[in-house]
Amino acid sequence: MIITKPGCILKQNILINSNDDKRGFEKLIRDNIFKNIPIEKLAEMSGMSLTSFKKEFRNVFNESPHKWFVKQRLMRARLSLISSDRPISEIGRECNFPNTSHFIKLFRREYNITPATYRKKYRSSQEAKVPRKHQEA
Repeated sequence: MIITKPGCILKQNILINSNDDKRGFEKLIRDNIFKNIPIEKLAEMSGMSLTSFKKEFRNVFNESPHKWFVKQRLMRARLSLISSDRPISEIGRECNFPNTSHFIKLFRREYNITPATYRKKYRSSQEAKVPRKHQEA
């Protein structure tokens, strides 16, 4: 009953702490995207049971932990493919995929194209945008 009274400081403190907890939870997750930490360990680090962790994760990120982590890692891989000449296997490892074939499989499933083809298409589209004078120089 105390919490329902207008202007209740306790209610404000509960809501503020709840927002801080969510920010702390989100920061914990984002800080560990590219580390090889099992979900169970992340739950432990957040002080939650595995079930509570998964529920909170879905509330904050609107996806299951596995799907969200894979999407984040694939987005980083995609950026690395177009911004560097590093080998695809190295990019896969950097983005915490267990092996190159698994990385390629997940990339193809998400983007309907292999990482190598994606890199080639992106580069050829960029070259087409460069004016002729700049290509000859």
